[in-house]
Amino acid sequence: MNYEDEVQFWQKLCHQVLIDNFQALEWNENWLNKNYADGTPMQDGNPIFDLINRSHRRAVRIIQNSPGKVSVDEYTLWMNKTFINDSEHDEEVEEMVFVCNGYKDKFPEHSARFFAGFFKIWSNPQVDYEEMERIIATHVEN
Repeated sequence: MNYEDEVQFWQKLCHQVLIDNFQALEWNENWLNKNYADGTPMQDGNPIFDLINRSHRRAVRIIQNSPGKVSVDEYTLWMNKTFINDSEHDEEVEEMVFVCNGYKDKFPEHSARFFAGFFKIWSNPQVDYEEMERIIATHVEN
């Protein structure tokens, strides 16, 4: 399993959640820079995948730590406010950040199911930042 396979795993999962939630046309990939100044891909897992819904100023960042020697399915999730500062945008974005461990020989299936449930909630435009923080606080130990 290589880095691109892992990116595609998260891409497929996120797009399925958006299709199921009737939000597929509202979200776009790659709002975060994942390349060095010379154009070389960083491939450090931060983020391994990202999405943004510009009309609702909300985003998702998935961080997958490098595969380790221990196959522990650990993950965490939190809300964050950040800014987009580029030639086209200068705005605050509300972001759901998910971090999990990577594995050498398999995809993080349990982590993915956990993430998908929260992403389904966050992709609903009727759920605001404060409500999402409360939902996460109720279900996640940080």
